[in-house]
Amino acid sequence: MDTEKAEVMGTEELKPGMRVATDIENRYGGVLVPAGEVLTGSKIDKLKELNYKLVYIISEEDHDSNLDGLGIKEKAYRSDVRRAASLYKRLKYEEEIDYDEFRLLTKNTMEMSSTLELDELLNMVQDADEYTYTHLINVGILCSMMAKWLDLPQKRTEKLTQAGLLHDVGKARIPEEILNKPDTLSEEEFDEVKKHSLYGYKMIDRSKYISDEVARGVLTHHEKYGGGGYPLGISGKDIPLFGRILALADGFDAITSERIYRRKRSPFEALKIFRRENFTHYDPELREVFMEKVPNYFMKERVRLNDGSEGKIVFINYREPEHPMVKIEDNGYVDLSEKPELKIEEIIRN
Repeated sequence: MDTEKAEVMGTEELKPGMRVATDIENRYGGVLVPAGEVLTGSKIDKLKELNYKLVYIISEEDHDSNLDGLGIKEKAYRSDVRRAASLYKRLKYEEEIDYDEFRLLTKNTMEMSSTLELDELLNMVQDADEYTYTHLINVGILCSMMAKWLDLPQKRTEKLTQAGLLHDVGKARIPEEILNKPDTLSEEEFDEVKKHSLYGYKMIDRSKYISDEVARGVLTHHEKYGGGGYPLGISGKDIPLFGRILALADGFDAITSERIYRRKRSPFEALKIFRRENFTHYDPELREVFMEKVPNYFMKERVRLNDGSEGKIVFINYREPEHPMVKIEDNGYVDLSEKPELKIEEIIRN
């Protein structure tokens, strides 16, 4: 970045939404904040904490100070996707986790979970080709939300968020041609993919800064409550709490995200799948918390049904939250619990 087009600002003057003009390096030469990154409150606090005095900021006419609230959130989200990609790619070559960088990513993710509405998260611009990295961020955000819904203390919330951010890093050891294969995997290929939770556990276990609870959550996020999961084949409450929460967050984001081989589905379709799983896959108590909280984020949202009609969600039935009531434009109300042939195809982004 050309510093002639930037202005020098004291850290006390920094505000969320500003973009840095040059890399901000830590004392070891590592990049703490890359050029072009949007500053959030937590990043500014970090710079102050580390006693940075002056920062090059893209000048007023060039930076994104005129973005609306969602625009700033999206810039911050994209910035942290890049951080997750950097973390993932470094681990691909068996380098250790840069804990200072990872701690900052954790803090940013927890902040986003507090400021980002779930409907905003699902509507973030996502490229199917970068699913691996957006998935890490999304599951981290969902885990942080889940921690709040469960009233977990701050320290465990931080650990659970870290588990979300790291749950799939073991896939860095899986060949790209398997991970990106658009067709059905062979039995041998699927067996290789299933090793990613063990690979991830071993990567994390090498770090003296990341807790064993995080590592065990990553190891067990594909275990099933009713048994039959992997890699340990354990069931019920023998699966650590973090593993049981990760299973929900991982499954929800996988269903509602754009994939190379499949279009994303609505959050209500994800909840239907969770309901069908009953006791076989997810912890039923945690699943009920998830199903109680998630639909409330979509009240008053505009939706498109599979018959092409559009309307607005006006009522959530707590007994069947996956089947809300929708007011169809100029055509009355539709209770989806009474119309099994209809479903919400997508949430319409304004």
